[in-house]
Amino acid sequence: MVARNPNDVGSMISSAKSAAASCLAVFLAVPAAAASSVEVELAPHLAVYDVGLERSTAASGVEDFRGRLVFRIAGSSCAGYETETRFLGEVSGETGAAVTDTRSTTSESADGRRFSFHSERYTGDELLEETEGVARRTGEGVAVELERPDGESFALPADVAFPSQHMVMILEAALEGRRIVVSQVYDGSESGHFAYDTTTTIGRKKSPMPEDQPRDLQGNAGSAMSRWTSWPVTIAYFDPTSEDPYLPAYEFTYDLFANGISRSIRLDYGDFVLSGRLASLELGDAPDCDL
Repeated sequence: MVARNPNDVGSMISSAKSAAASCLAVFLAVPAAAASSVEVELAPHLAVYDVGLERSTAASGVEDFRGRLVFRIAGSSCAGYETETRFLGEVSGETGAAVTDTRSTTSESADGRRFSFHSERYTGDELLEETEGVARRTGEGVAVELERPDGESFALPADVAFPSQHMVMILEAALEGRRIVVSQVYDGSESGHFAYDTTTTIGRKKSPMPEDQPRDLQGNAGSAMSRWTSWPVTIAYFDPTSEDPYLPAYEFTYDLFANGISRSIRLDYGDFVLSGRLASLELGDAPDCDL
């Protein structure tokens, strides 16, 4: 086997991290066509996750990974939501180590009709990829305009969900006792050129258990988590441009609370798996929708 260059491995890890960031950059009101009998309100918060390599195969070239994921969400269901994500880590292989850095911001309107995104992916100081664009829901479908990397414009089907809408669909399904959610999702990742097909599996509801509270979370955030209901959730993402579109490009698993906060995360990219635990959590204030 030829050892993979650490920068190449770093690029692959960054792709996985970009996918993870997109998965976390969620939350918003679902379109009227998918109205539900339950209401979902997401909690503004700042969460920090310590992430490491759970396992890898020889083919991956990844021997170790250590990093930190920082995720912030602000807003409300009536004002829309904005997210910021940064995932910084060091990946090691047979030929050395490389630092990878993925940064992204997103904004979704409260009516679910507009989604803007900007992401940067680095290995060391080298900018490998920058994506920026906006997607607008029209009467005929979803119109996407990319400013970067190539200024391309294209259309997607009308039933494509933005990532926030997708997350709310998952939470609504969980609250209603449903186990499967199938949707096409556009999140602006992979240079923003296509939407993923996704299948979400929702496990059995977990009742609040004080002993499940992360030991290093103090104060109001830690106390609040011990009272929250959660579900184990796995989202399989399928790349329609892949040679085998029926094989997931990656799977994202996490313990999901009804307010959208996650206690643990796991990203399975096939030949390597990253997993993370919540290291710190700060709860924010949501705008008053009655004002």
